[in-house]
Amino acid sequence: MLTYKILDVKSDVASGAETYACNVMTRAVVAKILGNSSDDIPLVDTDMRREFQRIYSIVTGFTYTVKEQRQAKLTGTSVNAYKAGLARRAVSEKENRLTWIGDSDYAIQGLANAEGIQTENVEPATEGNRHRMGE
Repeated sequence: MLTYKILDVKSDVASGAETYACNVMTRAVVAKILGNSSDDIPLVDTDMRREFQRIYSIVTGFTYTVKEQRQAKLTGTSVNAYKAGLARRAVSEKENRLTWIGDSDYAIQGLANAEGIQTENVEPATEGNRHRMGE
C-alpha cells in the first residue's frame, strides 16, 4: 500500500514493546519579502514535547473447511493462498487508513488530521479572482 512507499516506517521498536515514545517538534515559521527600509524580520521558533503511543496489533484471520481442504488437494491448489492474500490485503488497508486518517477510538492521529498540521483557507474560484487562482 501507499504507506510503505512514501514513509520511512520505524522498524527498530522491540517486538514485545507495548508503548513507543518519541519527541514531537512543533514549529512556528513565517517568511516575508523584505522591503528596502524594513527591519521587522519574522522569526522562527520550535517547541519540543515527548509523546507516547500505545502499540496495537492489527489482525484478521480466515477459516476453511475440511471439504475446501480436500477440494484444494484434489485440484492441486492451495485453499490458503487466496484467503491469506485477502487477509494480507485487509491488514494493509487498515494500516493505510490509520496512516492517513488515524482512529479516534484508539487516540491515533493520521497524517491528514494530526494536531499541528498547518491548513489555510482558500477562497473559492469566482469570475473575479480567476487570475489570482492561476487560471
